Amino acid sequence: FVKPKAHKQWITSMSWEPMHLNGGKCERLVTSSKDSTCKIWNVRTQQCILTLSGHTDSVECVRWGGEGFLYTGSRDRTIKVWTAKDGDVLGKLVRTLKGHSHRINTLALSSDHVCRTGPFDHRGTKFLNDEEAYQAAVEKYKAFAAQGPERLVSGSDVYTLFL
Repeated sequence: FVKPKAHKQWITSMSWEPMHLNGGKCERLVTSSKDSTCKIWNVRTQQCILTLSGHTDSVECVRWGGEGFLYTGSRDRTIKVWTAKDGDVLGKLVRTLKGHSHRINTLALSSDHVCRTGPFDHRGTKFLNDEEAYQAAVEKYKAFAAQGPERLVSGSDVYTLFL
């Protein structure tokens, strides 16, 4: 799928674009790497769409959030928030979050489950076509979002969590 030299060092994390975003195409993936970059890929065309750079050390984790943002956590002790929603400028740095005294190892979003499962549930619902599945994913995310904003939590080497 991807050329062997996609990143200059090994890949540390990856995250799919949620189905309820980008018209339900489900063809974009983001990877993070020890080379301090993240790359957004189109898996259908097998091309790198964009390289996100701005961290000064290895990017340890990446999450594609339900509100259309990418979150990257790094050994440089920062989390960067990037635009990734259809209609926005892809990969624009929105904010740098600081506060950890040591490298960031992990990120989790309150929307992780609903973004990962998309329209699917424990009932085994079948969809007639991709459009119907997309609409179900949109409705499922809207129900989640009605409960409150998406929340981010980060974890570090020094046993700390930041909400």
